[in-house]
Amino acid sequence: MTCRRARIPATAICASVALLLFSVSSSAEGLRGALGVDTLRATVGETVLLTLTLSGEGEAGAFRIQPPALPALGHFALVETGQRNEVSWKGGKELFSVACTYTLRATSPGDESIGTIQVVYEQKGKDGSNTLAVDGVRITAVPRTAPRVIVSALGLLVLFCIVALVVLLRGIARRKREAAKLVLPSMAVADPAVAALARIENSRRLKVEGNWGAYGAEVAAALAGYLTASPVPEMEALQGEIEPLCERVRYASDRDAEHRIEECTRKAELFFKTKIKETFK
Repeated sequence: MTCRRARIPATAICASVALLLFSVSSSAEGLRGALGVDTLRATVGETVLLTLTLSGEGEAGAFRIQPPALPALGHFALVETGQRNEVSWKGGKELFSVACTYTLRATSPGDESIGTIQVVYEQKGKDGSNTLAVDGVRITAVPRTAPRVIVSALGLLVLFCIVALVVLLRGIARRKREAAKLVLPSMAVADPAVAALARIENSRRLKVEGNWGAYGAEVAAALAGYLTASPVPEMEALQGEIEPLCERVRYASDRDAEHRIEECTRKAELFFKTKIKETFK
């Protein structure tokens, strides 16, 4: 395996302190090596950044380093590699460093012991190659914790009570509506004022549609039905006023006649409501 030049991931910068804490170092003639890791534990699916740093004195070309390969891994998989070269000066001496990075992804739970890494290098002006042994590290892959949905028996009971209450309230409201529908016709049959008022209420759609002639005729009919059972001079006068007005608006628009029909209707409604209160109080 060969290392390629790449930018160090941002996680490596954030984990610089961790690399110092979780690192081991070794040295050979003119060359020092250290292996660091940003975390010692990773959940399955997460990544670990392993950094092998090689440094020494001399110009950048003083050492020819062959980037090492990692030993075989059991619980981690190699995802990406990278390399960074740096040159600095200290006390009038040129210093160089090479950082090889290995991004590992945890694949299965277990302890992973990364053994000694053998770094083969050649030093300028000397024959043959040398080997620097850098001690390995131990990292652990932990299983991913499955989310648990915990619903208490009390929570289920509360939810059941809420649903039951909603169903009960809807049932009560429905029964009240049905009872109202049943009571109104019986009252209408028993009391002429209720019947007359109900007929006026049911005829309002004719006014909305602009059919003032039919609307006035329904009001007049409601008054006639009441007067048959209980003659009242005031209501007889209203009936007598509405009937000719209906003829005026039946085939042509007449704002004044429409206004008078509306006034007569309000008077009739007020009369019937008063009679109903007196009857059922």
